[in-house]
Amino acid sequence: METFQLSILEENKTHYSGPAVYCGVMTPTGAIGFQARHEGFAGMLLPGSDVLFRDSGGKESKISAQWGILLFRDNQCTITLAAAPSAE
Repeated sequence: METFQLSILEENKTHYSGPAVYCGVMTPTGAIGFQARHEGFAGMLLPGSDVLFRDSGGKESKISAQWGILLFRDNQCTITLAAAPSAE
């Protein structure tokens, strides 16, 4: 199955960086899934939702997202997450 490059980043942490066959997220307007060669997309993640993805070996993973942004362009998907604000 064809792959795309997926990077899921959060401040000083890389949750995942490598080939993926699928990534699905919730946006304020609904669910969207990405596979290789998806058309360009930029959007926000629905606060408190999950990022679901499957790597090139078929392993499925889920990462909780307080909030974040996603950019899919040129067969590369970058998701930048923001950590929950600290209570002071």
